[in-house]
Amino acid sequence: MVSKAIKWMRIICFFAVNAHCGMSRVFSCLLHSIQEEAMNGRQMSSDNASEQTHVNHALLQFILILLSGLGPTSFQIFLPSVPSLVKYFETTPATANLTVSLSMISFALACLVYGRLADRLGRRTILLLGMAILIIGSFICLSAQSIEAVIVGRIIQPAGGAAGVIAARIIVMDIYHSEKAANVMSKLVASMMISPLLGVPLGGLLTDNFGWRSNFILIGAIAAIVFVIILFSLPETRKAQTGVEAGKSNLFHDYGQLAKNATFLGNAFQFGFAQSAFMAFMAAAPIVLTQTFQLSASGASLLLLMVSGSAIIGNLSASRLPQSLSLRRRLLLGSIIGFIFSLLALTLSLINIWSIPALVIPTMVFSIFYGITSPAAQAGAIGAIKPLAGTAAGLSMFISMLLASVATQFIAEFNSGTPLVITFSLALLALLSLISAIVTLKKSE
Repeated sequence: MVSKAIKWMRIICFFAVNAHCGMSRVFSCLLHSIQEEAMNGRQMSSDNASEQTHVNHALLQFILILLSGLGPTSFQIFLPSVPSLVKYFETTPATANLTVSLSMISFALACLVYGRLADRLGRRTILLLGMAILIIGSFICLSAQSIEAVIVGRIIQPAGGAAGVIAARIIVMDIYHSEKAANVMSKLVASMMISPLLGVPLGGLLTDNFGWRSNFILIGAIAAIVFVIILFSLPETRKAQTGVEAGKSNLFHDYGQLAKNATFLGNAFQFGFAQSAFMAFMAAAPIVLTQTFQLSASGASLLLLMVSGSAIIGNLSASRLPQSLSLRRRLLLGSIIGFIFSLLALTLSLINIWSIPALVIPTMVFSIFYGITSPAAQAGAIGAIKPLAGTAAGLSMFISMLLASVATQFIAEFNSGTPLVITFSLALLALLSLISAIVTLKKSE
């Protein structure tokens, strides 16, 4: 079973390589302008290697948390504005929704590109590039006079915000050892989950009081401030002479190394399947809660907030775990408990115990352990091959988003409004997550 799982993981990695090649050409025109900055970053990483142990960790973690939350916030804060676009530009809901769906694709592909560039050019360089792209995308949306212009801006905007999500994780692995990195990573994951909870109501408030363009003013201003902070306060953390720099590897070689590494595959797919289970439930549950249990939209939202809050509790709890507890143990134990409670939810559905507690409580427990395992999985994937930390970060994020989008669409196609489909999907994805955690126990080739 483990060998078959690894085979399928490698197939998905191959798909990611082809997606990366096309997207890399889109960014190639931007690379020439930042080569000089990259050279400076390389020198800084070498000169300041001894200073990394004396870094202001409180300030550094604040910057990384800010970077992790900015990308998701720039995406989520706009969601309440979509109906306003339909009215303002006199367009269809389907057309307006392209500002959401295409931005998700842009974010996923950008993760691949930034991961690779982080190894080639340095962490600080791609952060400056990403914030500049985020500012440009926000300005295009702010000044848009047509729905097409807003769509273009919304494609560019998340492509910039993805830099913070990827680089923040790589920097953590540059500075901290595995167990400590997982503890710090949990704060970044919590930031990514808390940001949407705050971003959506904030976006609605801004849209109602100042119009839909005000969202882009806020995001553009925050990105500009972060750009300045990075420029003056964030050193380059990438160590000199990675495999890319030394000319010992290329794109396909690097992805091949990751595709042969059981530690990377197991961690990346464990996180991907666990996140897919969580996101698919969050997407499908409103239909079940409103149709089967006759809840109002606000009532369903409150229950979903409880599930999201459980994942955040798990993230924050992970930062308190003793460093003596290895990443593999965190991953395996959390995956086992998460699968047990997802199986409990499915069992209750199969014996026709259809109630809100039977659906929500097991999912909340699953979400807690999803929150605990996700930082360990990300730290394990990114740290699997140290010289390829950036490439691993981008590829693992792409894999997780690809799996989540497929799972969400699958449940949407078969969701009948009953708990059975949603609990079956939850248990299946939790099982795949557990199998992936077991893969990490296999010695890497």
